[in-house]
Amino acid sequence: MTETTLHYVASPTTRRLVERALKAIREDFMVAENAVMMTSPSIFTDYLKLRFIDHEREHFGVIFLNNQNQIIATEILFSGTLNHVEVHPRVIARKALLHNAHALLLAHNHPSGEVLPSQSDKAVTKKIVNCMNMLDIQVLDHIIISPEKHYSFAQHSLL
Repeated sequence: MTETTLHYVASPTTRRLVERALKAIREDFMVAENAVMMTSPSIFTDYLKLRFIDHEREHFGVIFLNNQNQIIATEILFSGTLNHVEVHPRVIARKALLHNAHALLLAHNHPSGEVLPSQSDKAVTKKIVNCMNMLDIQVLDHIIISPEKHYSFAQHSLL
């Protein structure tokens, strides 16, 4: 993961302090990953903000879960441009099988701050869900994340 880019004017000392604090929070969360259960949308979105907050391009990630909804692995599988990322369901399926995942949480960021899904977002989510259904792997949610807000496909009945 890249270091956080701070988008405000701060003294070098303040900037270093904030960057160290964010790094410590990330590392603490990552050490505890396998113990963390994704039991609520708020845990999922907080986790995603730590993963995606400092990206200026779109990235698509997957959280692979076991049958108790504990994190097996988290991977950013695809990276794109400022407003588009190309996603391949077969790559997600391969990774899910390699991790022996029972369920997936999908996520991507919108650096623009607008979190409403595009038609492309909806179409690729549907393809991924159909692909995972054939493998008996659940897709629990797809979250679009920005620094200030998020959009849950599950909460809007789009899964």
